[in-house]
Amino acid sequence: MPPLPPPRGILSAPRPDGLLDARRFVPSPQLASYIHHYWAIRWSLRSSFKGVSLPHPAAQILRIATSVERSAVVLGVSSGPLSRTLTDEGETFGISFRPVMFQALLGASMASITDRVVPLEHVLGTPAGPWARALDTARAPEEKVAL
Repeated sequence: MPPLPPPRGILSAPRPDGLLDARRFVPSPQLASYIHHYWAIRWSLRSSFKGVSLPHPAAQILRIATSVERSAVVLGVSSGPLSRTLTDEGETFGISFRPVMFQALLGASMASITDRVVPLEHVLGTPAGPWARALDTARAPEEKVAL
């Protein structure tokens, strides 16, 4: 599965003090009309790293795994830039949907999650838990995409 070119929505990303491996992947032809791309970031940093981006105007599913946080969430459409500070070690895996294509899974207006972060189980129910745990056992980003 070939990686995509670098994202265009990065507004600020200083040089990291340590490892910061970020990749994007195209979806299969069967899912390409729903999913814009998958992305994965893995880091091991000596000092904190703050990145600022302007994401696609669409929902995302995120699995975040760090020493202080393990979460599976839906990130609604953002009306402005997003920033995140990474510390120590961790990884995030994301699924970026095409605009409005997440609405069928949501079962509500996309406006209901604009500028909100919602636990994935609130949207997908109990299957979200086993899926998130399976992502944790998959090591390579390509394995996570396959899940």
